[in-house]
Amino acid sequence: MFTFNSLLSAVLCSVLVVKAVPFGSYEVIEPRQQLASYDFIVVGAGTAGATVASRLAEDPDVTVLLIEAGKLDGGEPFVTIPRNVGGAMRTQYDWNFTTVAQPALNNRQIGIPAGKVVGGSSVLNGMLFDRGAAADYDAWAELGNPGWDFKGLLPYFKKSETFTPPPPALAAEFGITWDLEGHGTDGPIYSTYPRYLTNDKKVFFAALNELGIPTELDGAGSEGRALNAFWAPNSLHPTNMSRSFARTGYYDHAIQRSNFHVLLQQQVTKLVADDISTSPVRFSGVEYAASATSPRQIARATKDIVVSAGVVGSPRVLQLSGIGRKSLLERLNIPVAVDLPGVGSNYQDHGYSSVFSFCE
Repeated sequence: MFTFNSLLSAVLCSVLVVKAVPFGSYEVIEPRQQLASYDFIVVGAGTAGATVASRLAEDPDVTVLLIEAGKLDGGEPFVTIPRNVGGAMRTQYDWNFTTVAQPALNNRQIGIPAGKVVGGSSVLNGMLFDRGAAADYDAWAELGNPGWDFKGLLPYFKKSETFTPPPPALAAEFGITWDLEGHGTDGPIYSTYPRYLTNDKKVFFAALNELGIPTELDGAGSEGRALNAFWAPNSLHPTNMSRSFARTGYYDHAIQRSNFHVLLQQQVTKLVADDISTSPVRFSGVEYAASATSPRQIARATKDIVVSAGVVGSPRVLQLSGIGRKSLLERLNIPVAVDLPGVGSNYQDHGYSSVFSFCE
C-alpha cells in the first residue's frame, strides 16, 4: 500500500506490484485486460519509471503494472540517430509544457521539454551522459534522507551503465580523460564518446584554461566534480552509435517478462485512498483515463504504488489526490488527504546555455 510515511520514496519512483499469476501472451494491455489487483503499480514510464518497473519485474513472484500517458516511440530517425538530437522535442512525444510569464526574463514564457513517451525525457534529451555535482545529492541527505547523498547513490549510478572509453588515439589528440571508478561496466545504458570530433574543441578547452577554468578529470566521475570544464560521454551504443535510453535499456527487456503489464496512452488522474480520515492515509489504487472525457478506470495495488510522473506530473498527481498545501486544495475543492505544503512548490533547475559551432 501507499502511505504518507512512504511518500518520499514513492514520489521518486512509482510502482505497483501484483500477485504472481500468468499474464498470457500479451504484454501491452487494454484496461479491460488488467488484473483485479497488482503487487506494484508504477505511474509513468519515463527515465525513472521504466527503470523501477523493470527492476521490480525481475522478481518473478510479483506482478507489476506500468501506466504511461504517452506511447512507444516508433524508432524514428529523430529519436535514434544522434545527428538528429533534439528532433523529438515539440512532437507527440513531448508534453510541451510552458511556464507562466517570468518577471526575471522580461515576462517571457519558457518551454520545458518533458517526455510523453515510454522512456520519458531520455527519448528527448541531448544524450549527454553526466550527473549532478556531489553537492546536489548531498543536499538531499542533509534534508533528512540518509543514503541519498552522492556517495550513497554512486553504486546505483554505476549499476545502470556500461561505459566504453574512447579510442586511445582520439583520447590522446583531444585530451579526453575519464575516471573508471565512477562508471559501470555491465549496465543496460551505454555510454561512450563520438568517434569523430572537430578541432574547434581543442581551441575551446584551451580558451577556458586560459581564462582560469581548469579541466576536470571526469565530470561524471567518482568524486562528483561536475563543474569547470570536462569531457562528458554520450548515451550511445559503442558499436552502432545509436541512442541508448530508458526504453532500449530497461523497458525492452522487461516487456518480455510474463509478470509485467503495461497500459499506454492512459493518464493517471489521482491516487485512490481507502479512507482520508485515517492516519496515516493509505492509498491502494490509481484512477486513470485515456482522455478528459473518457470513463475513469481504477487499478488496485496490494503492496506499493510508485509515483514517477516527472518533475511536473508527480506533484500534479499528488495534489489531485489530496496531498499538498491545504489552502490550495480547499480552494480547488479537492478533499485534503495529507496537508503537505511542499508538494508542487520550490521547483528548482540548473541554468543552461549553449554554444554551437558549424563547420563548412
